[in-house]
Amino acid sequence: MVPVSRILQVIEEIAPARYTFEFDRVGLQVGSPGATVTSAVLSLDRSLAAVEFAQSVGAQLLVAHHPLTLKPLETVTEATYEGRTALAMVRAGINFIAAHTNWDSARGGVNDALASLLGLTDVEDFGFGQPVPMWIVEALVPIDQVLDAVAALERAGGTFLREKGGVVVARFPRDLQSAARRTLDAGGWQYVFLESAPVILQPAGRIGRLAEPVSAQDYAGILRGQLGIEPLMFSEPDRMISRVAVVGGAAVSEWRAAQLAGADLFVTGEVKQHVALEAQESGLALACCGHYATEQPGVVALRDRLAAAVPEVTWHLFEPAIGSSGRPWTAS
Repeated sequence: MVPVSRILQVIEEIAPARYTFEFDRVGLQVGSPGATVTSAVLSLDRSLAAVEFAQSVGAQLLVAHHPLTLKPLETVTEATYEGRTALAMVRAGINFIAAHTNWDSARGGVNDALASLLGLTDVEDFGFGQPVPMWIVEALVPIDQVLDAVAALERAGGTFLREKGGVVVARFPRDLQSAARRTLDAGGWQYVFLESAPVILQPAGRIGRLAEPVSAQDYAGILRGQLGIEPLMFSEPDRMISRVAVVGGAAVSEWRAAQLAGADLFVTGEVKQHVALEAQESGLALACCGHYATEQPGVVALRDRLAAAVPEVTWHLFEPAIGSSGRPWTAS
């Protein structure tokens, strides 16, 4: 049996909470860090159907991409959807963890999974991300230990910036200050911490190149085949597509950043008509592919990462039937 606290630690390692957007809520939202887990479920949503599925497979933990709530609950009663869901979890003895915008942004997360599924290569980051409070560390290191110091600081989560005359300078997220101190003390080096401006360490968006240019009409067929949906395309059918930007879910506001990054086409989940009109007439093609289709690949990726890191737990994947529990369908 594995405690919930260990699973929280693993999630923090692969999708650090520092990447979480300011509006978001992630981590343990229902349950206890000390509760033990032998079986767990991964789901896009924290739906009642996901809770029922978790109960049916004897799971003690539900990990969902979307949080139970973004605002504190004033009451936990049957009168609200969030209250009914929380009560269902408690009655079934199911703990609940959310990994949302931290997993959108993290390496290997929602948008890396989507980029890979859509055949993108030479993938790079772009767009929005959470500014992270930082420290600058200046350490005085003997010349013959400089390379060891750089490697040690990077293992502790720092980013090497420069070295001159034995002064090694690195940047650390403030939540890793303790790890930085332990590393510096272990090396016996003199050091000082200086406050630094926040930095976006890990943007959420991904942009990459197709193996060869294809028309928007042909790429719509790729989207259809890979995502299992009928994409809504805002583009001339014969427009040629070479570079594709992706942000799963509700991220159409990032179309300008995608265009500045060099995208011909921006793939996301939800697109408002007036935004699509502006983007298309500004020279960028858009593909609206739905929240579920663009984010579920990331849920699968998280299941695989957790299964590899915590093999003592049986990890189940909740995939709702088409037309139910947040999984839409289109008429053929």
